[in-house]
Amino acid sequence: MHTQQTSRKSSLFLMELIIVLFFFALCSAVCVNMFAKANIINRQSYELNKSIIAAQNAAQCFKAANSNTGKLADLLGGAADANAVKIGYDKNWQTTQTENAVYILNINIKKSNGNLNKADITVSKADKVIYSLEVNHLRKTP
Repeated sequence: MHTQQTSRKSSLFLMELIIVLFFFALCSAVCVNMFAKANIINRQSYELNKSIIAAQNAAQCFKAANSNTGKLADLLGGAADANAVKIGYDKNWQTTQTENAVYILNINIKKSNGNLNKADITVSKADKVIYSLEVNHLRKTP
């Protein structure tokens, strides 16, 4: 009789221990999932902040260069086209060649008939736009 009662108590203790271990495993899985999501949100926030800073810097340089693509490319360290400038950034947001770039900043200048020029500035990563900005500039006449 005594051994039967002892085996019931140990079976009950083992069942309780399994339930507690299952609960802790479930809680740890939820915590790991939350940390992973927090890391993704942190990385996206970092990219957005750096993109905003780069786009605002490009907008100020666009105004300082008086809408001249050559001067703008020199100021930003990028490559100039007819009405566009392209700047590449590596993973640490340092200027690099566009072929090796992780992030690309494009400035497309739309010249108008008057003295008002517009520029669309976009920062993208792997063809996904992170941030976009439109800038208007009243060009100084020589």
